[in-house]
Amino acid sequence: MIDEQLRSRLLSPLKHEIRENFSTMADIKDIEFKNEQTLEISKVVLNEVNVFQEALGEVSGRACLSLPKKFAIDLGNKIFSKTFGEYPNFIDVTDDIKETIKELLNIILGKATELLEKDSLGLIFEPPVISLDSGQVLDGGLEAITVQTLSSIGTFDLFYFIK
Repeated sequence: MIDEQLRSRLLSPLKHEIRENFSTMADIKDIEFKNEQTLEISKVVLNEVNVFQEALGEVSGRACLSLPKKFAIDLGNKIFSKTFGEYPNFIDVTDDIKETIKELLNIILGKATELLEKDSLGLIFEPPVISLDSGQVLDGGLEAITVQTLSSIGTFDLFYFIK
């Protein structure tokens, strides 16, 4: 099992960048984190839309945002609105929504990498992948570090799967 100190070292930079980038990119300023824990991989329950990036380094694994479908659509609409000045009113998880959420995670992890390097974790993240298949996300994971994330548009889960 991952100890509490390592869990905190991994999650703190990710939580910081989620707050910063949700505020900047989607004008969501009320992010709250709760229920931080480490789970056996068999106990993980994912939402419908999952975007993840493989991490190589001291603690190899996979960082993942697991989003309910409605949250993913609302988040994509907010990012599009903030970026382009028009609310697109997407009603399904389109390719535009998928690309937007992949880019959001890529930015979050890109900026978190600097903080992780300062903490000597030295993780390097590969390009993001979006999946509606939970098996693909969980593949190869031994255990999961998770924290539930709450906001004005709903809740989602942040995971780091240890390989």
